[in-house]
Amino acid sequence: MGKNKLKTPVAEQPDPDGFVARRSHHVSGKKFSQSDGDTWQETLAVCEMANVLTIRSYFTNLRTSVRVWD
Repeated sequence: MGKNKLKTPVAEQPDPDGFVARRSHHVSGKKFSQSDGDTWQETLAVCEMANVLTIRSYFTNLRTSVRVWD
């Protein structure tokens, strides 16, 4: 088969619903490309701050069960 003629990387091509995945600007390219094999699950939590309800997300490492706020 021939070379992939796509000019746009697969991750940046729009889905049928129009969503386009993009690399977070919070993660540098070198850090992004390193992998430790962990899987993180995002969960939403409702928090009360100064009598105001706020939705925050946190991530759970499925291997170590470590939780971190986004």
